[in-house]
Amino acid sequence: MDSEPKEAYDAAAKLFELVMLALSSSKLPVRMLDIFAKDFPSGCALACGEIMAIMEKTDLSFSFRECKKLCMSLSHCLHNIDEEWRSPLSFGKAREHTRFICDFVNMFPVLEGLHLAWEYQDLDYSNALEEEEHFFNRIAYSCGFPSLKKCTLQNIRTSAAALLSFLHNVQLVSLSMERVHLASGKFEPIFYHLSTSKPNLEYLHLHKLVHDPGTVYFNAPSERRFPPGRNGNNRRNLGPISITRMGADARTLVETINRYH
Repeated sequence: MDSEPKEAYDAAAKLFELVMLALSSSKLPVRMLDIFAKDFPSGCALACGEIMAIMEKTDLSFSFRECKKLCMSLSHCLHNIDEEWRSPLSFGKAREHTRFICDFVNMFPVLEGLHLAWEYQDLDYSNALEEEEHFFNRIAYSCGFPSLKKCTLQNIRTSAAALLSFLHNVQLVSLSMERVHLASGKFEPIFYHLSTSKPNLEYLHLHKLVHDPGTVYFNAPSERRFPPGRNGNNRRNLGPISITRMGADARTLVETINRYH
Protein backbone atom coordinates (compact mmCIF):
# COMPACT_ATOMS: atom_id res chain seq x y z
CA MET A 1 0.00 0.00 0.00
CA ASP A 2 1.22 3.52 -0.78
CA SER A 3 2.78 5.29 2.17
CA GLU A 4 1.05 8.63 1.55
CA PRO A 5 -2.44 7.66 2.85
CA LYS A 6 -0.89 5.93 5.88
CA GLU A 7 1.24 8.96 6.67
CA ALA A 8 -1.81 11.22 6.43
CA TYR A 9 -3.81 8.94 8.74
CA ASP A 10 -0.89 8.73 11.19
CA ALA A 11 -0.67 12.52 11.28
CA ALA A 12 -4.44 12.76 11.82
CA ALA A 13 -4.28 10.23 14.66
CA LYS A 14 -1.43 12.08 16.36
CA LEU A 15 -3.17 15.44 16.08
CA PHE A 16 -6.41 13.96 17.41
CA GLU A 17 -4.58 12.39 20.36
CA LEU A 18 -2.76 15.61 21.27
CA VAL A 19 -5.93 17.70 21.16
CA MET A 20 -7.98 15.19 23.15
CA LEU A 21 -5.27 14.83 25.80
CA ALA A 22 -5.11 18.62 26.13
CA LEU A 23 -8.89 18.85 26.50
CA SER A 24 -8.95 16.06 29.06
CA SER A 25 -6.31 17.85 31.12
CA SER A 26 -7.67 21.38 30.80
CA LYS A 27 -11.41 20.61 30.92
CA LEU A 28 -11.95 23.45 28.47
CA PRO A 29 -15.53 23.57 27.16
CA VAL A 30 -15.95 22.88 23.44
CA ARG A 31 -18.76 24.41 21.39
CA MET A 32 -17.92 22.76 18.06
CA LEU A 33 -15.65 19.81 17.20
CA ASP A 34 -14.56 18.99 13.65
CA ILE A 35 -12.65 15.69 13.36
CA PHE A 36 -11.30 15.87 9.79
CA ALA A 37 -14.73 16.29 8.18
CA LYS A 38 -16.39 19.59 7.31
CA ASP A 39 -13.42 21.96 7.09
CA PHE A 40 -10.72 19.50 6.07
CA PRO A 41 -9.63 18.33 2.60
CA SER A 42 -11.07 15.18 1.05
CA GLY A 43 -9.08 12.08 1.96
CA CYS A 44 -8.47 13.13 5.55
CA ALA A 45 -10.02 10.87 8.18
CA LEU A 46 -9.49 9.26 11.57
CA ALA A 47 -9.08 5.49 11.84
CA CYS A 48 -11.96 4.00 13.86
CA GLY A 49 -9.64 2.46 16.44
CA GLU A 50 -8.27 5.86 17.44
CA ILE A 51 -11.56 6.71 19.15
CA MET A 52 -11.26 3.67 21.39
CA ALA A 53 -7.57 4.35 22.07
CA ILE A 54 -8.20 7.89 23.32
CA MET A 55 -11.31 7.02 25.34
CA GLU A 56 -9.42 4.35 27.26
CA LYS A 57 -7.09 7.00 28.70
CA THR A 58 -9.14 10.20 28.93
CA ASP A 59 -12.36 11.61 30.33
CA LEU A 60 -13.74 14.13 27.86
CA SER A 61 -17.32 14.31 29.09
CA PHE A 62 -16.89 17.71 30.76
CA SER A 63 -15.45 19.35 27.64
CA PHE A 64 -18.18 17.99 25.37
CA ARG A 65 -21.28 18.29 27.53
CA GLU A 66 -22.27 21.67 26.06
CA CYS A 67 -20.94 21.05 22.54
CA LYS A 68 -23.52 21.96 19.87
CA LYS A 69 -21.89 20.57 16.73
CA LEU A 70 -19.87 17.44 15.93
CA CYS A 71 -18.27 16.71 12.54
CA MET A 72 -16.44 13.42 12.15
CA SER A 73 -14.83 11.59 9.21
CA LEU A 74 -13.78 8.00 9.89
CA SER A 75 -12.02 5.20 8.04
CA HIS A 76 -10.10 1.94 8.51
CA CYS A 77 -6.62 1.62 9.96
CA LEU A 78 -4.07 1.24 7.15
CA HIS A 79 -1.31 -0.42 9.16
CA ASN A 80 -0.20 -4.01 8.52
CA ILE A 81 -2.13 -4.36 5.25
CA ASP A 82 -0.65 -7.33 3.35
CA GLU A 83 0.12 -7.67 -0.36
CA GLU A 84 -3.42 -8.92 -1.01
CA TRP A 85 -4.86 -5.75 0.56
CA ARG A 86 -6.12 -7.66 3.58
CA SER A 87 -6.46 -6.07 6.99
CA PRO A 88 -5.52 -8.02 10.16
CA LEU A 89 -8.49 -6.48 11.99
CA SER A 90 -10.67 -9.07 13.75
CA PHE A 91 -14.45 -8.83 13.93
CA GLY A 92 -14.33 -8.67 17.73
CA LYS A 93 -11.95 -5.71 17.67
CA ALA A 94 -14.06 -3.98 15.01
CA ARG A 95 -17.12 -4.38 17.27
CA GLU A 96 -15.18 -2.73 20.07
CA HIS A 97 -14.28 0.14 17.76
CA THR A 98 -17.90 0.83 16.79
CA ARG A 99 -19.05 0.52 20.41
CA PHE A 100 -16.52 3.12 21.50
CA ILE A 101 -17.60 5.38 18.62
CA CYS A 102 -21.13 5.29 20.06
CA ASP A 103 -19.80 5.97 23.56
CA PHE A 104 -17.88 8.93 22.16
CA VAL A 105 -20.93 10.37 20.39
CA ASN A 106 -23.02 9.92 23.53
CA MET A 107 -20.70 12.38 25.31
CA PHE A 108 -22.40 15.13 23.28
CA PRO A 109 -25.88 15.25 24.90
CA VAL A 110 -27.00 18.61 23.47
CA LEU A 111 -25.87 18.29 19.86
CA GLU A 112 -27.76 20.46 17.39
CA GLY A 113 -25.59 19.66 14.37
CA LEU A 114 -24.13 16.29 13.33
CA HIS A 115 -21.91 15.68 10.29
CA LEU A 116 -20.77 12.08 9.72
CA ALA A 117 -18.54 10.98 6.85
CA TRP A 118 -16.70 7.83 5.78
CA GLU A 119 -13.49 7.68 3.77
CA TYR A 120 -13.40 4.51 1.68
CA GLN A 121 -10.25 2.42 1.24
CA ASP A 122 -9.74 -0.22 -1.45
CA LEU A 123 -9.15 -3.16 0.89
CA ASP A 124 -10.11 -6.82 0.68
CA TYR A 125 -13.57 -6.90 2.24
CA SER A 126 -14.17 -8.78 5.50
CA ASN A 127 -16.87 -8.86 8.18
CA ALA A 128 -14.56 -6.80 10.41
CA LEU A 129 -14.19 -4.05 7.82
CA GLU A 130 -17.92 -4.19 7.15
CA GLU A 131 -18.59 -3.64 10.85
CA GLU A 132 -16.48 -0.47 10.85
CA GLU A 133 -17.87 0.73 7.54
CA HIS A 134 -21.41 0.39 8.91
CA PHE A 135 -20.61 2.36 12.08
CA PHE A 136 -23.67 4.55 11.49
CA ASN A 137 -25.92 1.55 12.18
CA ARG A 138 -24.73 1.38 15.77
CA ILE A 139 -25.06 5.13 16.18
CA ALA A 140 -28.63 4.97 14.84
CA TYR A 141 -29.65 2.34 17.37
CA SER A 142 -27.48 3.31 20.36
CA CYS A 143 -27.26 7.11 20.45
CA GLY A 144 -29.88 9.68 21.37
CA PHE A 145 -30.11 13.15 19.83
CA PRO A 146 -32.92 15.03 21.62
CA SER A 147 -31.75 18.46 20.39
CA LEU A 148 -30.53 17.59 16.88
CA LYS A 149 -31.62 20.03 14.17
CA LYS A 150 -29.13 19.62 11.33
CA CYS A 151 -27.62 16.41 9.98
CA THR A 152 -25.21 15.68 7.13
CA LEU A 153 -24.31 12.14 6.03
CA GLN A 154 -21.55 11.63 3.46
CA ASN A 155 -20.30 8.33 1.99
CA ILE A 156 -22.24 6.45 4.66
CA ARG A 157 -23.14 2.80 4.15
CA THR A 158 -26.15 1.74 6.22
CA SER A 159 -29.57 0.08 5.96
CA ALA A 160 -33.04 1.52 5.45
CA ALA A 161 -34.06 0.16 8.85
CA ALA A 162 -31.17 1.87 10.66
CA LEU A 163 -31.67 5.15 8.82
CA LEU A 164 -35.39 5.14 9.60
CA SER A 165 -34.67 4.37 13.26
CA PHE A 166 -32.35 7.36 13.40
CA LEU A 167 -34.83 9.68 11.67
CA HIS A 168 -37.73 8.58 13.89
CA ASN A 169 -35.87 9.91 16.93
CA VAL A 170 -34.95 13.37 15.65
CA GLN A 171 -36.86 16.44 14.48
CA LEU A 172 -34.59 17.92 11.84
CA VAL A 173 -34.62 21.35 10.27
CA SER A 174 -31.94 20.41 7.74
CA LEU A 175 -30.90 17.07 6.22
CA SER A 176 -28.16 16.47 3.64
CA MET A 177 -27.34 12.99 2.33
CA GLU A 178 -24.56 12.58 -0.23
CA ARG A 179 -23.39 9.23 -1.61
CA VAL A 180 -25.33 7.28 1.01
CA HIS A 181 -25.54 3.58 0.14
CA LEU A 182 -28.26 1.31 1.55
CA ALA A 183 -26.92 -2.23 1.89
CA SER A 184 -30.51 -3.38 2.47
CA GLY A 185 -33.89 -1.77 1.94
CA LYS A 186 -34.86 1.16 -0.27
CA PHE A 187 -35.05 4.93 0.01
CA GLU A 188 -38.76 5.28 -0.75
CA PRO A 189 -39.85 4.65 2.89
CA ILE A 190 -37.23 7.20 3.97
CA PHE A 191 -38.66 9.82 1.62
CA TYR A 192 -42.22 9.06 2.77
CA HIS A 193 -41.18 9.50 6.40
CA LEU A 194 -39.53 12.84 5.63
CA SER A 195 -42.71 14.12 3.94
CA THR A 196 -45.11 12.96 6.66
CA SER A 197 -43.19 13.14 9.95
CA LYS A 198 -40.78 16.06 9.73
CA PRO A 199 -42.90 19.24 10.10
CA ASN A 200 -39.83 21.38 10.87
CA LEU A 201 -37.79 20.34 7.84
CA GLU A 202 -36.73 23.42 5.86
CA TYR A 203 -33.75 22.13 3.87
CA LEU A 204 -33.24 18.81 2.08
CA HIS A 205 -30.28 17.92 -0.12
CA LEU A 206 -29.94 14.47 -1.74
CA HIS A 207 -27.05 13.50 -4.00
CA LYS A 208 -25.91 10.19 -5.54
CA LEU A 209 -27.95 7.89 -3.32
CA VAL A 210 -27.70 4.15 -3.98
CA HIS A 211 -29.96 1.24 -3.07
CA ASP A 212 -30.82 -2.10 -4.66
CA PRO A 213 -30.87 -2.23 -7.67
CA GLY A 214 -28.77 0.89 -8.27
CA THR A 215 -28.50 4.67 -8.29
CA VAL A 216 -31.58 6.65 -7.23
CA TYR A 217 -32.95 8.90 -9.99
CA PHE A 218 -35.41 11.57 -8.94
CA ASN A 219 -38.65 12.44 -10.69
CA ALA A 220 -37.82 16.13 -10.84
CA PRO A 221 -36.61 18.68 -13.41
CA SER A 222 -32.91 18.42 -14.10
CA GLU A 223 -30.64 21.34 -14.90
CA ARG A 224 -28.13 19.03 -16.55
CA ARG A 225 -28.64 17.89 -20.10
CA PHE A 226 -27.07 14.73 -21.49
CA PRO A 227 -26.57 13.80 -25.15
CA PRO A 228 -28.43 10.73 -26.42
CA GLY A 229 -26.65 7.52 -25.47
CA ARG A 230 -25.91 4.51 -27.60
CA ASN A 231 -28.65 2.16 -28.72
CA GLY A 232 -31.22 4.94 -28.39
CA ASN A 233 -30.74 5.26 -24.62
CA ASN A 234 -31.30 8.89 -23.66
CA ARG A 235 -30.02 9.74 -20.18
CA ARG A 236 -32.31 12.77 -20.00
CA ASN A 237 -35.19 10.39 -19.33
CA LEU A 238 -33.59 9.04 -16.16
CA GLY A 239 -34.00 12.19 -14.12
CA PRO A 240 -31.43 13.92 -11.92
CA ILE A 241 -29.33 12.17 -9.26
CA SER A 242 -29.25 15.30 -7.11
CA ILE A 243 -32.01 17.51 -5.71
CA THR A 244 -32.08 20.39 -3.23
CA ARG A 245 -35.30 21.68 -1.69
CA MET A 246 -35.95 24.53 0.72
CA GLY A 247 -38.88 25.79 2.75
CA ALA A 248 -42.18 23.94 2.39
CA ASP A 249 -40.80 22.11 -0.67
CA ALA A 250 -38.42 20.23 1.61
CA ARG A 251 -41.45 18.47 3.12
CA THR A 252 -43.06 17.41 -0.16
CA LEU A 253 -42.75 13.76 -1.12
CA VAL A 254 -39.57 12.94 -3.02
CA GLU A 255 -40.48 10.80 -6.02
CA THR A 256 -38.10 8.45 -7.78
CA ILE A 257 -37.95 6.96 -11.26
CA ASN A 258 -37.89 3.19 -11.53
CA ARG A 259 -35.65 2.69 -14.54
CA TYR A 260 -35.74 -1.10 -14.26
CA HIS A 261 -39.36 -1.61 -15.28
